[in-house]
Order: sequence, then C-alpha cells, then structure tokens
Amino acid sequence: TPMVFAGDEIGLEGAWGEDSRRTMPWDRPERWDQGTLGVYRDLIALRRGEAALRHGGLRWLHVSEDAVVYVRERAGERLLILAARAAHRPVRLPLGARCLPVYGDAELSPEADGTVTLPADGPAFHIWRLARS
Repeated sequence: TPMVFAGDEIGLEGAWGEDSRRTMPWDRPERWDQGTLGVYRDLIALRRGEAALRHGGLRWLHVSEDAVVYVRERAGERLLILAARAAHRPVRLPLGARCLPVYGDAELSPEADGTVTLPADGPAFHIWRLARS
C-alpha cells in the first residue's frame, strides 16, 4: 500500500525527528514541487485505473538491496512492477510474455528464449502489462 507522509507529495523537505514535521504550506502553492506532485497524481490515477493494482494478488520475482520486482495479477490481467531506489545489477526474468509499457519509459524486448532484462537505473519505477507472446 502506498504511503505519503507530511508533504511528500509536494516535495516538502525534512530529515529526521522534528525536522520531518515542517509546517505544510497549504496557502503557498508556489513553494510546491509541481514535478513531484505530478508524479504522485499520475501514480494515483494509474492505481485507480488498473484493477490489478487495487485487488490483484502479489507474486515476488526479485528482491535485492536496491530493487524489487513483482507481479500484480487478477483474472486476465498481469502487471510487472520494478521499483528501484538506486542503480542496481540488471535483473533477467524468464517471463515468456510480451511486456507493454504502462508507466515509465523503458521498452522491454524479450529475447528468443522469452527472457527479458529489466532496466538497471535508479531511482526508478516502471510498470509493464504482461501479454502472452
């Protein structure tokens, strides 16, 4: 479940303890990070629009220090998700499916044996729709 804390959605800064509880500038939208707010809005709309993200089961495919990969799925719908907090080693998965971009700009091209190599950049967040080849 996604979590937003005390102004994350507008780029409100703060480190630890009391510094992380700075006053929310409700009446000063010029101080908001519009790019960050736009990403949050896009992700909220994506979650609302994809039933598998709200009601689907979860299957872990890869977990490392800096990246996690999982599938959210329900009848007739499978979404592959990569969340990376930093650059990481490339992840190769034997998916046997076409990967159609839903969020993020990474195109995936399956190899002849059906494996795909996910992007290794970070921080990054990508979602692909899995379709049978």
